[in-house]
Amino acid sequence: MAQLPTFPGEPPQETSASPGAAYTATATIGEDGVVTEWGEGARRLLGYEPSEVVGRPAARLLAEDGGAVPAVEPGRERWSGTAALRHRDGRRVEVPLLAHRWTSSGGTVKWTVVSAVPGPADPPWEAPLNEWAFAQSPCFLAVFDADLRLLRANTGMQQTLALTEEQMRGLRLTEIAPDPVSDETERRMRVVVETGEPQHLTAFVPLPGEGPEHGWETSLAALRDRDGRVRAVCLAAHDRAGHAPHPEHLRLAEELSGSPRNSPPGRPRPRTPGRRTGPAGSTVSTPPR
Repeated sequence: MAQLPTFPGEPPQETSASPGAAYTATATIGEDGVVTEWGEGARRLLGYEPSEVVGRPAARLLAEDGGAVPAVEPGRERWSGTAALRHRDGRRVEVPLLAHRWTSSGGTVKWTVVSAVPGPADPPWEAPLNEWAFAQSPCFLAVFDADLRLLRANTGMQQTLALTEEQMRGLRLTEIAPDPVSDETERRMRVVVETGEPQHLTAFVPLPGEGPEHGWETSLAALRDRDGRVRAVCLAAHDRAGHAPHPEHLRLAEELSGSPRNSPPGRPRPRTPGRRTGPAGSTVSTPPR
């Protein structure tokens, strides 16, 4: 098997890829420890041609002072760790490995071993990536500190509440949107801070001009520091578009709002005790706990 096989993560064009681009090194090892396939990425990483490796024990690729790779427990379908391997030019290479166990219909077992090889160091972009993920998340996100005061709100949350992050920062949810739903949400947020246990709420919100209610699943989760202490609470609201609200939820919405569901969208409604409202005057119903 001297040909270069194509593995997941190694498209056929891999050999003509940019020399500086990241790539995946892949090899296949039989249950007896013999290398059965050697991908182009593996050749690039360690310098060996397939003819120099395939059919030979994988242990020969270990660096002399690298020690043995820990044995995989019986029944395990996956293994991960770092191995000290020997490059063809003799130098030692520390390689993070991830191995998946495969069993064919005929009962033959093999391990597919992969390793991500990064390209040249780029300017740090983890921070902007984290910011992009938060700001552009498909769900609505907000972060409150341990005193339940808002620290961050993503674009979706700002649009829903018709307030900028700067306008909301430092305020509690009950001060940003004072109503019974906010009271209940804040009570659940306090539970998260005190216990670290996640909380979940369900609400149905009629969006102005869009007719039937949209279902919203709201999750509250603890954000912990490296010592495990709860430092903040993340609020995430997911639109369950296409999920019809339960008739009981609709009945509760009418009772709590004090007006029928077919009121003109966007028309202001009097705020009455027990009325549950969402952003921009929308009515929210939550199932009994």
